[in-house]
Amino acid sequence: MVELKGYRVSEFNIKNSTLPNSKLQLKNRVKYNVNYLKSKNICVGAVQLSVGDSVSDNFEIKLCLTAEFSFDPAAQKADIHKKSFDLIFPVIRVMVNTVTAAMGMPGLVLPPMHLDKGIMISTEAPPDEE
Repeated sequence: MVELKGYRVSEFNIKNSTLPNSKLQLKNRVKYNVNYLKSKNICVGAVQLSVGDSVSDNFEIKLCLTAEFSFDPAAQKADIHKKSFDLIFPVIRVMVNTVTAAMGMPGLVLPPMHLDKGIMISTEAPPDEE
């Protein structure tokens, strides 16, 4: 069992110099590392998220966040790593959606992501190309 205890955003930058009604081709990059303090059954996950337009440099989001988790002492590191990411990524999705909507643009909804053997897997199918 893994439980989210809290989180802190250390960086949240948005560059938006796109013209109104511009279409963006977004590319997401996520890095996730976990440091363990086994003696206290605590770990800290560090997330670095970057979202940008793959065509131009007019739009970019950078977010850095650390989160503290408690875990069952019998849990395996690989399971803790996956579960902790599964707990924090929905928080990040809501943050990005809320902030982009507050900026006056359509709220950006990141696709759900999960870890599988250390690889980010998006659970949303890419949109059909026209």
